[in-house]
Amino acid sequence: MKRRIAYLTIPLVLISLAFALYLSFVSPAAQADGETDRAFPARQLEGTWRFTSTTEINGETLTLRGLYTFARGGVMLETDELTFQPGYASTTGQGTWERTGRNEYAFTWEALFFRQSDFTFDGKIKVYGKIRLTGKNTFTDVAQSDLFDAEGNFIDTICLTEEATRMEIEPYTSCVPTPMGQVGPATMSQSSSVGQSPSVGKATLVKRLKRQD
Repeated sequence: MKRRIAYLTIPLVLISLAFALYLSFVSPAAQADGETDRAFPARQLEGTWRFTSTTEINGETLTLRGLYTFARGGVMLETDELTFQPGYASTTGQGTWERTGRNEYAFTWEALFFRQSDFTFDGKIKVYGKIRLTGKNTFTDVAQSDLFDAEGNFIDTICLTEEATRMEIEPYTSCVPTPMGQVGPATMSQSSSVGQSPSVGKATLVKRLKRQD
């Protein structure tokens, strides 16, 4: 009986040793891939995304373009085309995010407003909502945007819906400069929607924060 057990044990030991030897030769890249697989639920959202935000104010549908960055540890950054507008400036949005379910996430971020004339603090915006991944490189979200004045008093709420696409690395081959004169202010202004309806202007959102002097 003992001899049979010994015969059965030896192959198991050899298999275990072979497996341990295999693991010792696994490349760091393969090990990293394993870590990625285990962390996949979080890494689904990590990265930088181009988003378009849509809202309705006084019966008019307005759109806004910007960038979201989601980093490991729940760090979130937001920037958009309203960062600088005549008379006002805002900080980059900073916030946090977490996974709440399969392909679902929650987030909250805030940005501060300042008057460009004297850099006086003039209020803040707080945005919070929920994200649902619709594909490997796309998501949609619904969010609430609350506006506050410089004293922290609530001003108004704006409801948002957003669509986002992941920013990916684009292969570089060579750079061919554009001849001078082919791209000018007229061309650039046509390619930008800042200040053109239906894009949101910063004044549209922050005029409610402006003190009545």
